[in-house]
Amino acid sequence: MKAPLTLIGLALVLACGACLFGGRHGDVADMQVDGQAVPEFTDELIIADQDVMGLCCAPDVTIYYADYFNDTIGILDVEKKQMRTLVASLRGPHRVAWFGGKLYFSERGTQEQEYHDGRLSAYDPASGDVKVIRDDLNNPDSIFITKAGEIYVLEAGGWATSFEGHDRLVRFRPGSSEYDVIPVDVSGASDVVIDSEGTIYYGTSGGTSPSDLGELLTCTPGGDLPYAQITGLPAVDDIAIDAADNLYIAGFGDDGWDMNAVVFVPAGGDDFVPLKQGLQAWCLCLDNDGNILYSTGRHEDSIRILRRK
Repeated sequence: MKAPLTLIGLALVLACGACLFGGRHGDVADMQVDGQAVPEFTDELIIADQDVMGLCCAPDVTIYYADYFNDTIGILDVEKKQMRTLVASLRGPHRVAWFGGKLYFSERGTQEQEYHDGRLSAYDPASGDVKVIRDDLNNPDSIFITKAGEIYVLEAGGWATSFEGHDRLVRFRPGSSEYDVIPVDVSGASDVVIDSEGTIYYGTSGGTSPSDLGELLTCTPGGDLPYAQITGLPAVDDIAIDAADNLYIAGFGDDGWDMNAVVFVPAGGDDFVPLKQGLQAWCLCLDNDGNILYSTGRHEDSIRILRRK
């Protein structure tokens, strides 16, 4: 049995400086947020009746996914609208991140072990081999890899499961299977990213999902306590950050309102603009052309793309 899916949350950095906007009933153009123009896009269905928990784009434009529900990771062919399994029989794969020619992925663990057997692993596409970096993580909920190759993993074994566990952010140095704990309060966090200045951003559901109680919090290691930079977000599941430090958030908006699925936050901004409404999103990633791939769940399982016009 999996961990409570309404509390699932990942993150990862990809090079993209574009932002997109769209409404629930069609495309909207010439919008701005914090003085930044937001261009038009079109929403396209890639695969129906299928959802995944993690997506990432490699430099060669290959899209990888983590299929939590079927315990696999694989490749998503956007043009052929097909999924191809690479590794099966995993422990609830949740997030994927690309770095240095390898696909890193997290597995949340098993209920039998109270989610204390979560893993961080690396898949080598050239050989097909999987190297387990750590196999005693507590419900790892997200992965973020810096340009220097440091791997940040968010453990959410306390608040996101019914068992006792850790709510903490740990860091793996390049090439190491040992980690150190980052001294920041990430209680209730569903996903973490770090900007070019080292500022840590993380999202929460606001205590329930779906909701419009989500928050984006900001802190620095060893600095002040986290503070809420933005409130009123959809319950945050996943965050991506681009080369300009703009943030893209996937979440489960409240059923009774706009149901914001994907929103955009400009770098350093204190407001957001919806990119896609009317659905509820588990995860997202940015491709090399400035498009946003995302996966939806609950009311409509799907994998989709917001293409720039």
